[in-house]
Amino acid sequence: MNKNKSIKIAVFCGSYYGDDPIYSSETKKLGIGIVKRNWVTIFGGSNLGLMGELANTVISEKGTIESISVKKLDAPSTKKNLPNLTAVDSLAKRKFLLISKAHFILALPGGVGTIDEIFEVLSMNALMNINKPLFLINVKNYWNPIIKLLENYIKKQFINKNVINNIHVFNNSYNTLKTIDEMLNKGIKK
Repeated sequence: MNKNKSIKIAVFCGSYYGDDPIYSSETKKLGIGIVKRNWVTIFGGSNLGLMGELANTVISEKGTIESISVKKLDAPSTKKNLPNLTAVDSLAKRKFLLISKAHFILALPGGVGTIDEIFEVLSMNALMNINKPLFLINVKNYWNPIIKLLENYIKKQFINKNVINNIHVFNNSYNTLKTIDEMLNKGIKK
């Protein structure tokens, strides 16, 4: 296990809990796994839903977390007890900071904001602005429709297959973190 505090992990996830407690359980496992490795968690700065579950887990486990929120979207309850909070003026700025600060980007289940963040990473990778691994934590096959959509884009020749080269799909946080450990041990740090 790589215990390098300079490693920053951006986590995209929903501001709702979803329809199954497994989403919350996997979020907690991910937070604990990141803290055990002494990595920094970067996330969208909310105490709601899976985002709140992640933040509360990292904080309770004495981990390091950076919160990036959008000023005009924040209600007072979303900022409560969040350390290292940066408030920006737009979603575009929040996405840019989340992605640019991270070495690895992970997506738990989420809604349109999470999907938007995933496609931002894909677009930035495609345009060669960045070259960062994106891990879809496919709890209960949640991301299968997105994977099929991307495969269809390739089939219809609207995107190049290289766009998805940096996507890694695992059904749980354990295998996701294990793969990042292996990448780091091989010297792969984007």
